[in-house]
Amino acid sequence: MMGSSESSTKTSSKRKGFSLHDRKVCWENATIIKSRNKDRWRLDAMGNPVLHALEGCPGPYCYEYDCVVPVAEGGIPRAENCRILQTAVVKYRMYNPKATPMYLSLIHICRCRRLLTCRSRWSP
Repeated sequence: MMGSSESSTKTSSKRKGFSLHDRKVCWENATIIKSRNKDRWRLDAMGNPVLHALEGCPGPYCYEYDCVVPVAEGGIPRAENCRILQTAVVKYRMYNPKATPMYLSLIHICRCRRLLTCRSRWSP
């Protein structure tokens, strides 16, 4: 039977999420948007603007913390392997792991064009 110190070491080394400290470091490492509040706004790894208060929601300025090297491929959820990505990009990347960075950066642009097209149809 394993001791409590051995089992806690095994579970902490195989954790799936980022710690609070790692998430804070990851947010601080993201690109700051000029002319915006640096505590609230950042650019994700693909160049999409994200808002700090909108973590984990499905909207256009929402984001999630993502592993650069996925855990399934041996990546470790640490600050060095962390990046901020818009939620839609993370979801698309989960189902299409071979998608190129260029294609992932177009997801936000297409969504915005769709919204602008819909708004122009309904605006007076």
